Amino acid sequence: MMFIERGLEELMTSLRRSFSTVILTIDLAVKSYLENNPRVDEVMGMSRELEKVHNEIVDRAFELTVRYQPVASDLRRIRSCMEISYGFMRFGRYAKDIVEVLRDFGELNCDKEPVEKAWKITREMVEKSFESFESVDEDLAREVAEMDDDVDGIYSSYLKKAISGEESTKCALAVTLILRYLERMADHAVQIADKTIYVKTGEYGTLK
Repeated sequence: MMFIERGLEELMTSLRRSFSTVILTIDLAVKSYLENNPRVDEVMGMSRELEKVHNEIVDRAFELTVRYQPVASDLRRIRSCMEISYGFMRFGRYAKDIVEVLRDFGELNCDKEPVEKAWKITREMVEKSFESFESVDEDLAREVAEMDDDVDGIYSSYLKKAISGEESTKCALAVTLILRYLERMADHAVQIADKTIYVKTGEYGTLK
């Protein structure tokens, strides 16, 4: 195995580790809301771990670029690994934001359905986006982009409900914030899926 190939596999191994942490972190943050039990310290610890691995990936990616002068296709993979790792780190920060909402607002007896629905779709988007990158599956990447509309729809629908005064002020603010963070996670999942297209074709930003 060539040095560059070994280095790329090391990057993917680190990304897989981060991906597992991302799923655990998102799940824990949302379950904290659904169960009215903010797990702030645990989520913050996972968020710090994602940041640590991101820094390791960036360092390794720069080392591979400088030492081995990769060809264009390998350079696209290296760049994509760095950017996906950044996306994973952002997931951790949004999860931290969610549990901080719970900590700051206290016990919330709000409608759980919008958050639960958005969480399930976002989680699936995150899983499929990374799967599309691993397998370089353009169709799966485009499927992720199409799912983004569903999360946007849940957020917009709840926002109208909150503005109409159907919810208490406390719930309206808290749930709107949580849905907004999930919507941002969904946007990052689309950006990760877009790296699949970039690695394969060299075209950037083809997914919305």
